[in-house]
Amino acid sequence: EQYILNSDVSCKGKLKSVTGKGCIIGGLNRAVKGIECLSLGSELGVHTNAIAGDTNRLGEIIGEWGVRYLVIVEGIAPVPYQERRFQLPGFYEAAFTRQLDLSRTEGLNSAITIFENTAHESVYAVVRDSNRKVVPTEVIKLGIDRYFIASNADGALRWMIEPDENWKLYVNGQEAPLLEQGAEGGLAKRPSVRVASETTSILKLDSSESKVRNRLQIALFIVILLATNWSRLRLEKSFQ
Repeated sequence: EQYILNSDVSCKGKLKSVTGKGCIIGGLNRAVKGIECLSLGSELGVHTNAIAGDTNRLGEIIGEWGVRYLVIVEGIAPVPYQERRFQLPGFYEAAFTRQLDLSRTEGLNSAITIFENTAHESVYAVVRDSNRKVVPTEVIKLGIDRYFIASNADGALRWMIEPDENWKLYVNGQEAPLLEQGAEGGLAKRPSVRVASETTSILKLDSSESKVRNRLQIALFIVILLATNWSRLRLEKSFQ
């Protein structure tokens, strides 16, 4: 179309308006696979809504990563900065409000809006073999790099802290075999370890790989710093 004016459009594909004026002005325009146009809205301030993508289960999608709360920040808090506010476009809050698994809760103050994800999953949990139900574990933080975990079901134990391949699970002092994602007896999307009900274990971060990575990053930074100084000195000599 040459233009879409004050219309309520909803399509499962891609909404395109790229010929002629190629503009979308006013109304509510929704498309699952994206919106493409030459101009969106108008300089006269006509209220135009454009929503790319279509889901009413955002909580279920992000819940797999253990996300429990979503926060919209519209001001600086606390006092005396409460007068410094910035108004976000209304479609941000509208997009969260229409989700069936996000529940708006009372915020700390008027500067923020909080949505609770009712579909969130525990960061540390066992996925049962029988019904694939996610059963939270009992967790005690022993330090910044280790946790005590007591499982309450038979199945595949998984954790959602990155980098997940650097965390090792120890049962009775022995490292438990790690099942890669998609492995038989494991999970489709994350690494896991087979455990039995009432198993107690220690989840510990293997810092050896992290130390090597940090040393490489420091070495690369020094090389870049020396190269930058060499280039600056060479440039200064050229102007002398």
